[in-house]
Amino acid sequence: MSENVLTMVWDIRGSKLLEEFVRGVWGGPGYTLQRLYLQRKYRNSTTTAHQLWTSDQLKSSDYSPNTQITDHFVVLDKTPTSVLIRCGDSPLNHPDSPRQSDGLFEMCASVNADEGFAEFRLKSIFFVGDQSWTGPGEKWENRGPMQGTMWFAHKLYTKLWMESALSRVKA
Repeated sequence: MSENVLTMVWDIRGSKLLEEFVRGVWGGPGYTLQRLYLQRKYRNSTTTAHQLWTSDQLKSSDYSPNTQITDHFVVLDKTPTSVLIRCGDSPLNHPDSPRQSDGLFEMCASVNADEGFAEFRLKSIFFVGDQSWTGPGEKWENRGPMQGTMWFAHKLYTKLWMESALSRVKA
């Protein structure tokens, strides 16, 4: 087992393991295509200059609350075992109110020292925060924040993110 992994595992009450896991989600290859797309579309030297954009920034952040990621995500909360991130639109738009496309990601890492393993989780939920989908004549399957290819792409993203994150914390 590498010294880095041992340090993370023995930091049971700290957040080192969680931080490396989250760094693997955002700074790893699983997020690269989406990061580059968002960078090309939204990165600028004024309103988004304070956000994390580069792989190096994403691999070194501690992901404390209010950290903004690629003009699409913002950290809401962090504990030693989880980071809660809001998604769905720019953190600059409606930061304190519901949005048409809204969502949450929770990334978790915990160590079970007695059993000798670590557990990693990535949970997501997407919702229409402003209830704008409730128009007359809509079919149930067309309701919600995303359908079709967007829904399928997000299913793939989460799998890629998990693989990227786990490769960063493997022994």
